Parts: sequence; C-alpha cells; structure tokens
Amino acid sequence: MATPLHSTTFPPMPDKDPDAVLFYLFDWRKWLAGTAVIQSYEILIDRVTDPPLVQEYATVVQDGTGVRVRITGGQLGQTYTITCRITTNESPAQTDDRSAILRVRQR
Repeated sequence: MATPLHSTTFPPMPDKDPDAVLFYLFDWRKWLAGTAVIQSYEILIDRVTDPPLVQEYATVVQDGTGVRVRITGGQLGQTYTITCRITTNESPAQTDDRSAILRVRQR
C-alpha cells in the first residue's frame, strides 16, 4: 500500500440522526498502491449501545477503491469509531485499516 499522505484516519463522517438510515463511503484511493484494489473488507464498530449502531449492508464500490456502508440506529449523543479493515488483491495480499468518527445527533 502507498504511504499515507497526511493521516491514517478518514475525515469525520457527517453527523447522523438516530432515526436516519444512511450510506457512508470509506474511500481508500490515496492509500492503495498502483493497480491494487480491495479484495475483502470488514467493518468494525467500537461500542455497543442501546439502541445499537448497526451496519446493515456494505459493499466494495465498482472500481475496487472504496467500501460503501449503510448505517442505521445509534444512541443519541454517542460518538462511535467505525473502522474499515481491508485486504488487497496484491500478491502477497496486504491488510490495513482506517477509522472514522461518527456522531449521533438530533438533526
């Protein structure tokens, strides 16, 4: 993977209302080297709350450089760290992760 340009995290995600069901994008383009693409991924949420913040759905975007995640729920006033861990199609494959902050606020 290419050396990170400025940081090892994604920018904060836009705030989410507890009732909203939204898509968020983890864009890996600046960290992927050459023609490498995402072969597999895992989404990790740092805490369990009631109601929980839930990853309903996730997929690699068409060009293989990002992971699109659909998020629902979350507890009003909580801040979550969501981590996207990927493995590339390179030989040998590389595994890396980056995190982003998501705040649940009334909107």
